[in-house]
Amino acid sequence: MNKQFYHLRSPGPDKPHQIYGRSAWERTFGRAEWPAIAAGFATGRMYSPHGYPKKDLAIVLPTSKIGDFVWTWYSECIVPDKTLALFKEANFTGYETRPVIIEKVKGLKKKHREEAPIPQLWELLIRGKGGDAAPESGIAPYQYEDSSGVVHSGYTSYRNGIIVDETNWDGSDFFTINGYPKFLLVTERVKEFIMDRQLTNCALVPSDKLRWGSDVTPEESLAQDRELASRSFEELLAELEDPESARRAMYGLGCKGDPRALDSLIERFDHPDVLIWRPAASAVAAIAKHKSSSEQTREEIFSRLCALLDHKDPRIRKTAAMALSYIGSEQAAQKVMRVLSDPDESVRSTGVFVMGFLRYRPALEAVRPLIRDRSKNVREHARRVVAELECEFR
Repeated sequence: MNKQFYHLRSPGPDKPHQIYGRSAWERTFGRAEWPAIAAGFATGRMYSPHGYPKKDLAIVLPTSKIGDFVWTWYSECIVPDKTLALFKEANFTGYETRPVIIEKVKGLKKKHREEAPIPQLWELLIRGKGGDAAPESGIAPYQYEDSSGVVHSGYTSYRNGIIVDETNWDGSDFFTINGYPKFLLVTERVKEFIMDRQLTNCALVPSDKLRWGSDVTPEESLAQDRELASRSFEELLAELEDPESARRAMYGLGCKGDPRALDSLIERFDHPDVLIWRPAASAVAAIAKHKSSSEQTREEIFSRLCALLDHKDPRIRKTAAMALSYIGSEQAAQKVMRVLSDPDESVRSTGVFVMGFLRYRPALEAVRPLIRDRSKNVREHARRVVAELECEFR
């Protein structure tokens, strides 16, 4: 008989097939946030593109009330001392722990923290491996090369739940499967333990009962991308004029790699809507990096973007800096460094972001003084990026 596994998650609105958890716990305990200094790790601690940071996780607690679990908005699973002691006593496997730093408790001044003592919190780093899910889940790896030469890879949706292939599972009590690292799976043993002790601020759903819901699936997105790539250059250029289709059209033009689109895309660099100017920047970078682009074309685009860093309109300077970040070379980072002293705070802030995005460590000493910038937004970005550039990964 196949073993049953469960998705251990934060509480919230009751899900179909949920066997444990109370929606009231979300209102009572809330979810922890990252302070600005950590916000750059947008994929969370359970799965970071650079590996596991050596720096401990810092959080902002929404309340001084602590349940048996604490969850962040990025799905990190955190436990207090007493829960960790229970896990150790039960000899559960598949996790490591790291201490959590509590930067702030909302509504509680530091001088009053002693009046509401908070236990030591521990981040659970999930090391257990479930390998590839069983084929009947609908989860399978995919890979394709688009017309620009970029190889895309990922995993299809769990149309029929997350069904663990026990031949790929390493036997850990806490584990994740390939393609879905934020879905914390546990064994029947852990599920019984949680329910027997009525541990709070968590929920359990049988993993084979999970369903994707109404969001676009990876395979649907892939089909949309392929359909977009099949359109002609002229069709895509015409669609730029329609606000509803402009963003997808810009993506398609980037995939086409035709430099004839550059003028139309750069015209949108000063658009006030981030959903327009950022895709325009991305599309220009995609043309520069396209496999069909000659070295001369690449150099011309690069030079044109560098010249726009001095444009009189700060929106154009900002978008040019972002486009250079998408090109992604060390030379691009060096050019963008000059906007760190731009008179416009949005441009300075973008420059700081680019240094972090490209993980350009030589910029560290130039970014560090911006921690004292007159703009709060620039200061917060600078604190985050300095922390990222100083952070070593293993």
